[in-house]
Amino acid sequence: MALNNLGEQRRAQGRYADARRLLERALTLLPDPSPTRAAVLHNLGEIHRLYGEYTRAERRLREALALKESLFGARHPQVARTLNTLARVRAESFDAAGAESLYRRALAIWDAHPHRFPLEQAAALTNLGRLLQETARLAEAETLHRRALDEARGRDRTAEAAILHNLANLRAASGRLDKAASLYRQSLDLREAALGPDHPVVATLLADYAAFLRRAGRTAEAERLEARARRISGGHARDNLLGHTVDARALRLF
Repeated sequence: MALNNLGEQRRAQGRYADARRLLERALTLLPDPSPTRAAVLHNLGEIHRLYGEYTRAERRLREALALKESLFGARHPQVARTLNTLARVRAESFDAAGAESLYRRALAIWDAHPHRFPLEQAAALTNLGRLLQETARLAEAETLHRRALDEARGRDRTAEAAILHNLANLRAASGRLDKAASLYRQSLDLREAALGPDHPVVATLLADYAAFLRRAGRTAEAERLEARARRISGGHARDNLLGHTVDARALRLF
């Protein structure tokens, strides 16, 4: 469990190679079915997703899902967490229908659960909103982002920043440029405060903000943000996904 938690800390810092090594080592110590093995499988699946290794990610996440269902039952919040991350893998693998189904399964679990899990619910809401935006269902997508923001506001700056980023992208896509600009700025301020100015997720926001500024004709500002994004990410700013899917804290909650 210590290796798992340290691996999650490294992932949160953007140190994905260190996280992978720690989680793979943890998995070798867990040959038998257990809640800890389920958490490590989930977290390792998330690392594979961050690297774009979707086949490996799906394999680990489906192992985690089957194990969680056998240990906790099919309607447990632990199952919903893995459904949310698996949905992200399917979305990034261009399976929109499969991803939507998994997100809605996760949300149904949280909606029906007697205890509230606002950040996990916010993650699934905004991730589904992103998916619907990509399939041109903008009105429903905005409703989901707004619901997610209500759940996350004041609870976690990183989560709030990610939802604001998603909402800014939606506003920009629908031509509401004045509304989008303030949302990008709010998201950037929150992310820099929560994660530091050189975190890989900040680079993703900078890249999206720069693209928006180019569309608005503010080329000089866009170029400055693009240069900063490249410096942070080495040219690989790609992940604007909400981080509350990895369950390092799961065994403490349940």
